[in-house]
Amino acid sequence: MKKLLSILFITFIFNSPLMADNMEEVNSLLKDSVGKVISLLQDSTLEREIKKEEVMKIIRPIFDFPLMAKLALGRKFWSTLNHEQKSEFISLFIKQLEDSYFNKAMMFSNEELTFETPIKSGKKIHILTNIISPDKKITMFYKFYNKKGLWKIYDLEINEISIVKSYGSQYTQALNNGSVEELLAKMRKKELD
Repeated sequence: MKKLLSILFITFIFNSPLMADNMEEVNSLLKDSVGKVISLLQDSTLEREIKKEEVMKIIRPIFDFPLMAKLALGRKFWSTLNHEQKSEFISLFIKQLEDSYFNKAMMFSNEELTFETPIKSGKKIHILTNIISPDKKITMFYKFYNKKGLWKIYDLEINEISIVKSYGSQYTQALNNGSVEELLAKMRKKELD
């Protein structure tokens, strides 16, 4: 009986107007943020570094970069880092990810952008977007979770390749063949892309 009540409760919660409101909130958040980024990228009066700085001001509040860093490194390796190493790893990871995001975003010009209907996945919300140009289509799958009342991106898949898993495989390979200090040194020198 308790199991049945639990199932009914969970079903009610995830099909309730509250969940629908959350899905709309996340959808609006993403559309607004992406719209602002595109406007900045298309502004020919701004220098590259100013564009980058302004784009980062838009995306930093919606990406949970520290969580993405931890997920990319994985529980096995994360637990082996001391406090200073964790702090430096997160900083280097954020820099690496921001540079990559901005460089990839700068490649887009007049492509069409579409947003699919948000999908709930447990307590998380995922949104598929499509960037369509005359010769190709790129899919971007944004994964959100609720962090203390704020919706944050914890992973982004580009053409079905997870950023967290992609970086994670590079870090795993580096740590299987070397030390944490060697990985941090490579990240400092931007040898991992």
